[in-house]
Amino acid sequence: MFSMPAVGRMSATWRNSFTMTEELHIKPISVSECVELVRTTLQSVVGELTVYGEVSELQRRSGGSLLFFSLKDATSYLRCFMLEHELKTEISDGMEIRVTGYPSLFKKNSGFHLRVKRIELIGEGALQKQLELTKKKLEKEGVFAQQRKRALPRFPEHIGIITSEDAAAFTDVRRVLSNRWPYAVVTLVPSQVQGAPAIKQLIQAFDRMENDVQPDIIILTRGGGSLEDLQSFNSEELARRIFSTKIPVVVGVGHERDWTIADLVADIRAATPSNAAELSTPVRDDIFLQIEALVETNTHVLRKSIDAHAHELYRSITTLSASMKSTLRRVEQSIARAEIYGSHLLDRLRAVDEKISHSAHLLTNALSSHITTIHERYKSLRKLLMSVSPQAVLRRGYSITRRNGKIIRSSKSVREHDILKTTLSDGEIESEVT
Repeated sequence: MFSMPAVGRMSATWRNSFTMTEELHIKPISVSECVELVRTTLQSVVGELTVYGEVSELQRRSGGSLLFFSLKDATSYLRCFMLEHELKTEISDGMEIRVTGYPSLFKKNSGFHLRVKRIELIGEGALQKQLELTKKKLEKEGVFAQQRKRALPRFPEHIGIITSEDAAAFTDVRRVLSNRWPYAVVTLVPSQVQGAPAIKQLIQAFDRMENDVQPDIIILTRGGGSLEDLQSFNSEELARRIFSTKIPVVVGVGHERDWTIADLVADIRAATPSNAAELSTPVRDDIFLQIEALVETNTHVLRKSIDAHAHELYRSITTLSASMKSTLRRVEQSIARAEIYGSHLLDRLRAVDEKISHSAHLLTNALSSHITTIHERYKSLRKLLMSVSPQAVLRRGYSITRRNGKIIRSSKSVREHDILKTTLSDGEIESEVT
């Protein structure tokens, strides 16, 4: 159950440290100190262990943030503990797994356990069970939902490929792309497709594709293999990275009978690597045939349209010509009638003009005579008016006497000491009544 190098290292170190722990026990210590001493001794003496066994008593506590389970074989149980966020692979009771961690004690109850840092599945049964668990979990979250899948561009200009540089799948994809649609630029971002580093490298490849390469389509592909070989393509981490990618993704893995979690989350699932290339591109010759057929169809439609418009244009020209001829005849008839009546109209215009000229002459003379009469009458009335004006009367020897601005019309209206003003033709005289 333990890896052999760890067991040998533990035995040798334990013998060397026995004297030290014996000396420490001479002095009494508290329970907490005892637990801490044993815990640190286990971690420093035994160190990291890799243990395999069957999962049992799987529990999640503290709202799912803490994971507890046991590993068992035919004769023993080993309690294990890890943090939920450290779990990269879904597990369940009955699965065969391999864990890596270090032995420790819980502070509160001194329970011995293995503090797990990493879990690996072993055996086809465990891998299959883990695959079903991951599929069920992601399906429940809507990661595989059909409505979120995007359509591929019909004529891609740039295609990115993520696979192993030496893989036969890359050769197949590149060959099919070259034969079907040689106009697209093809960029490979290499990555391991199986083994421990594969998941991290695949995620980094997607990061580079999205941030730097920015193709129109990403093809994720690899050859066939066992369920263990395809384990990285079944990882939850890779599935979520494909789900978050803004660029459409085509996944082609192994043979037609193979399927992975990556297939289910991809926008397009291809049966094989070659099929991934086929689904990502049109066939050049087919496009040429479609263009030729389209040109032929449009030419036929255009020719029919031209013929129909030409016939309609001929009818319009014929109708317009007849209408213009009819109008021209009416114009000619009007001109002829104008010529007949034109001379009579000219004579009448001359007579009217002479009559108007005569009337204008008479009106001018009448107005001139009337104006002269009015002018003479004006001069007569002005002369009469001037003769009766106060100034003219004063010049004839008369005067006007006023008291306080009022004209005196009788001697009875004045009194002694009244101040009077007498207006003459050439000025005024002021006097006092005595």
